[in-house]
Amino acid sequence: VKGLSSKSYEGLEGTSTPDFVFMFVPTDAVFYTISEQFNGFISDAWSKKVAIISPSLLFPSLKTVSSLWNIERQNRNAKDIAKQGAKIYDKFRLFVESLDDLGKKLGSAQSSYQEAVKRLRTGRDNFSSNVIKLQEMGVTVKKSLPEEHVEVAMVGSDL
Repeated sequence: VKGLSSKSYEGLEGTSTPDFVFMFVPTDAVFYTISEQFNGFISDAWSKKVAIISPSLLFPSLKTVSSLWNIERQNRNAKDIAKQGAKIYDKFRLFVESLDDLGKKLGSAQSSYQEAVKRLRTGRDNFSSNVIKLQEMGVTVKKSLPEEHVEVAMVGSDL
């Protein structure tokens, strides 16, 4: 017990170990004799972080350690998941902000487009109707405006 407790296995760098070690007693009879003959020996060993186990205690003890490691791994994974979730949330927030900004810019662009079309095609004395008047006055053109521009221009003009 003294030798095992002095090893400090739990402090080894790069390992994930419980803070105690097992001392295996090869037969149950020896284990029970130790526990009866040496009053407090097992609890003293435990206070030094040495668990004395016998064959009948080996598998339940190993199963307990395995469960502890699973819990440790799950806790570590939960922390990693929380960190990853925070990163994803931040990226999503930035994406939403960019999308909102894009929507505002598209709205502004749509408004500017509609204003330009209004100046071009509709309204009193619009640009298209003035260009058509030039053509009607005899200005030679290489190609006429598309029909939809002429119709819209004539509706909005004061002709």
